[in-house]
Amino acid sequence: MEAKDELVMLLEDTKRWASTAGNIDTDKVYSDWPSQFALLEELDEHLRDAKKGTANFSKLSVLYAPTAGLCEVVASDASVTFCLHLAGRFDNWLATVRPT
Repeated sequence: MEAKDELVMLLEDTKRWASTAGNIDTDKVYSDWPSQFALLEELDEHLRDAKKGTANFSKLSVLYAPTAGLCEVVASDASVTFCLHLAGRFDNWLATVRPT
């Protein structure tokens, strides 16, 4: 599987999870998004880029950081666990496309 396809799958899984009521609470102080809709729009933007074979590594790194982005707006312990799973998938993907 190509790196861009892996990123598309990760972003699609993230969007599906973020679309589910009860997983996201953008009313939290640390939220980068004014609403769940704004978060979904950002994910759509990342998806469009990924499908073209491009990626904003710095924005994606913040989005999937375990102490920022998505993990700051989770609404439950189960959501935190899944968010950390997504963060791990992103880290693994990033390591394949930008090895240290």
